Amino acid sequence: MSDNEENDGGGDTERDKAGDSKPGRLDVWAEFERSSEYWLNSKLRQATCKHCVEAGVKNAKPIRGDKSRMEQHLKKCAHVPRTVREKHFPVTVKRASATETSTELATKRVRSQSSLLGFVARPLTKDEQKQFEELYGDACVSCNILFSAADDARMERLLKFVRPSVVIPSRFTVSRRIVPARIAEATSEVTSKLTGQKFLTLTFDGYKNVNRDKILGFLLTVPDESGTVNFTLGSALDITGVNYDGEYVMKESLQKITQVKKEYKADVRYVTCDSDGAHRKARRLLSEKLPHILFSPCNAHQINLIVQDVIKFVPQFKGTLRQSDVVSNWFRKSGLSQGKLRDLQFEFYSKEISMPGWTQTRWYSIYVSVQRVLDSKSALQMYGVRYGTNLGLVPFELKVILDETISGLAREKLLSC
Repeated sequence: MSDNEENDGGGDTERDKAGDSKPGRLDVWAEFERSSEYWLNSKLRQATCKHCVEAGVKNAKPIRGDKSRMEQHLKKCAHVPRTVREKHFPVTVKRASATETSTELATKRVRSQSSLLGFVARPLTKDEQKQFEELYGDACVSCNILFSAADDARMERLLKFVRPSVVIPSRFTVSRRIVPARIAEATSEVTSKLTGQKFLTLTFDGYKNVNRDKILGFLLTVPDESGTVNFTLGSALDITGVNYDGEYVMKESLQKITQVKKEYKADVRYVTCDSDGAHRKARRLLSEKLPHILFSPCNAHQINLIVQDVIKFVPQFKGTLRQSDVVSNWFRKSGLSQGKLRDLQFEFYSKEISMPGWTQTRWYSIYVSVQRVLDSKSALQMYGVRYGTNLGLVPFELKVILDETISGLAREKLLSC
């Protein structure tokens, strides 16, 4: 007998000794066929599972003939009978001793339930994997997550922590299959909503993106059972460096109206936009070409302009808004002051009240900003009392405003007495 055969289990005849009921060292060979060929770059023989051959498995692949590999195959192979598996891997149940307390027994029962983890972390079904990929693709697009994040080890650890058995799609799968499929579904949904509609509203406006490029976007509003639904019409247009006048806006708007009629067999009946000079001229030119469509300025923008005029020309509103702006800007800028004000807010109101800024062209943001300052009035007054002498926490301009509120509170208390 060669040395190789001795190493890979040549001592099969020694495995059953008289009076020894325990399995021998290489009893697993009884369940495998020993090949005459050696494993590549190894002194071990190739082994083929007898149960896979008996089950009619085509091209049953041989494995390396070492004990650990063969035992692993016996544990996982679906063709191995349960009796054979129990023979090689007997389950021993340790009887509880009389000295064990009830707490120790309860602890053992909890530990024995760890096998449930295999059920909780079961592999995803095909439908669940498809749903996970759709949600992952939506998150990548909505949250600006790089497609290559799927191959990042930290992203993998995060998702594996939530569901260890999850299969994470690669960046190629996300970019070439998942996202295009989601785009096709969204396009199909938009088409089904717009097709045949007879009363659509077209809205357009110019804005600047994060790169400071000027963009022109169009929006379609569709009546729905629950109200209205907005859909972006095509891709936004980059109009940086373009002569943005009334004729240009009219031309682009006319193309969009024609596109809706041609692609969706739908009719635009109402067009609205803000009162920018180019937009006013475009509305006038379009109304001459399309008399059957109603054109009007944007009501929300008109309200913004009214609020802006009130702030500009009414002294009381102008002064109040300036004071509110000073307060909210300071606490957004200073993290230390914001933390101390937060403690006072929890002391007075048992909650935190944020201090958002405001924009002149958004009247609701002005209302929210001033209202938050008024909601924190008592906390702001106490902040002025405690830290009024610290210029690092209360700058001069803020100190003047807080002193006015504190003196106003003192006058109210004197009048009440």
